[in-house]
Amino acid sequence: MKQLWRNLNNVFSKLNYNKRKSNAIAKIINEGRDITNQNQISIHFSNYFSTVGEQLLQQSKNKIQNKVPPTAFYDNSVKKIVCFVGLLIQSKLAN
Repeated sequence: MKQLWRNLNNVFSKLNYNKRKSNAIAKIINEGRDITNQNQISIHFSNYFSTVGEQLLQQSKNKIQNKVPPTAFYDNSVKKIVCFVGLLIQSKLAN
């Protein structure tokens, strides 16, 4: 069984070799500059994909902080508990 998978892998690797080679990115444009060196292209992709998540997270935090009140994330049971505690405090202060 292992030999079968090895043979299939060898066959498909050789068949796809030319396709993979032709799909290489020949050029990217970064900040108005053409980059054609494959190592530089890979570095730019690496930098982009290693920071894009953090940048998107920061953007979404800014949007949430500016538009959504802090209590919007409480579920109904938390709101009920907060109201109940508030009523208890008011009643204790009244007595």
